[in-house]
Amino acid sequence: MFAQLVVAAHERAQNIGAVVPYDGWLAERLRRGGVEPVVQPSKGSFNLGLARRLIRLMRAGRGELIHAHLLGSSVYAAAVGMIVGCPVVAVFHGATDLRQAGTLLALKRWLLARRHVTVVAVSHAVRDSLLEWGVNSQHMAVIINGVDTIAYAPGTSNLLREELGLPAGVRIVGAVGNVRVAKAYEVFVRAAARVVQALPHVHFVVAGQGAKADVDALLRLRGQLGIDENLHFIGFRSEGAALYQSLNVFASSASSEGLPLSFLEAMACGVPIAATANEGAQQLLTQTGGGLLSPVGDVAALAANIVALLSDEPLANALAATGRVAVERGFSLAATLENYAALCDRVTDKASLHPASL
Repeated sequence: MFAQLVVAAHERAQNIGAVVPYDGWLAERLRRGGVEPVVQPSKGSFNLGLARRLIRLMRAGRGELIHAHLLGSSVYAAAVGMIVGCPVVAVFHGATDLRQAGTLLALKRWLLARRHVTVVAVSHAVRDSLLEWGVNSQHMAVIINGVDTIAYAPGTSNLLREELGLPAGVRIVGAVGNVRVAKAYEVFVRAAARVVQALPHVHFVVAGQGAKADVDALLRLRGQLGIDENLHFIGFRSEGAALYQSLNVFASSASSEGLPLSFLEAMACGVPIAATANEGAQQLLTQTGGGLLSPVGDVAALAANIVALLSDEPLANALAATGRVAVERGFSLAATLENYAALCDRVTDKASLHPASL
């Protein structure tokens, strides 16, 4: 979402700069969109050196607005915006950051409560979490994530089957997202083992990167459960629609979600979903009807839903079609970008009229 917003602003001929914490896939995505990012590593609970560098960048570029994503970046943005005198739009994609806010919690809340900061929640569930955390509703907006339904469309791809050397008829269940605590991948691995007991030829794929220790723990669990040949960890991937089009079922075992783009991308590609009913997934799938829900942490229920989608073709097809229509009607990328552009215009206009309020 960050990359799409930056590239869209660049295409509108706006003078925009992007700051990223490391030179990886996000930096490459920005370069493909015509924007050369500034790489500024960040370590520690509050890095004064990073704050100083951001202040220099804003002053050198005569910046009028800071647009930040996730808690850590938003706290830096709020501090820098207060010092240089410009508004801040701080986007929260889920509640996980709020539950692991770390040190200096009171300072983080105080900074995000300043009048120059507008907090954006990507779903109403995230909004509720932010309100519980202490964000003022008067300084908050909800802008739903959107997906490009032209780039992400129903189709068939052999990308994963060819890469993994699997026969053409093999069914594949995939999860997309980095390996971290909130994704609860141990639940996904245990559910995969149950599915393989019932349907031995099904393969599972996890597309995402993570700390070596976390991935190694999942690999050990995979071995203990005897599904080494059926479960594949393929790391971060950037193939877009082809990745989802390789799947028969998209599965999520997360304990917490906001409004994950991976769900919307899978639905746009006509892939049915089996997910645990965390705050974001429950809201999305209840609203759209694009998949089946199971209780958070319930391995047996998640496995049963995956088996149902693999075994009942009419059910899977109906959910896939419903999900695709729902994304087309309610989760347009164009609408998301327009809403962010309008919000940025409002906060910069307000700042120019009332600079003393910053």
